[in-house]
Amino acid sequence: GTEDQKFGLSLTDGSAQHAIARVLGQPQLEMTGLHCHIGSQITDIKPYLVAVRRMVGLMARIKDSHGVTFAELDLGGGHGVAYRPGEPALDPTALARRLTAELTA
Repeated sequence: GTEDQKFGLSLTDGSAQHAIARVLGQPQLEMTGLHCHIGSQITDIKPYLVAVRRMVGLMARIKDSHGVTFAELDLGGGHGVAYRPGEPALDPTALARRLTAELTA
C-alpha cells in the first residue's frame, strides 16, 4: 500500500533496513523472514503485487548486504470480504495465481 501505515517500520526512510541489520547483528536472535501489513479489507490484487515486489526487492538487498536468505515472506493484511450481496471481495484463487507468477518470474 502506502508509506503511512500504522504498523511496522518504513522502507522509505531506512527504518526497516536499520532494524533488520540490528537483529541480524545479534547472534542470540534468529530472523527467519519478513512481514508487511498492506491494509484491511483489500479487494484488489494490485496492492499485493506492489507489496510482493517491494518485499522481494528488500530481501534481495538483505541477501546482498548481509548474506542472509529468508525462508519466509508474509504479505499480511485483511483480505476483503463481501458482507452484503454485490459488494466486492478478494478472489483468493486469482491472488494466488498472480503472486505465484510474480514470485517465479
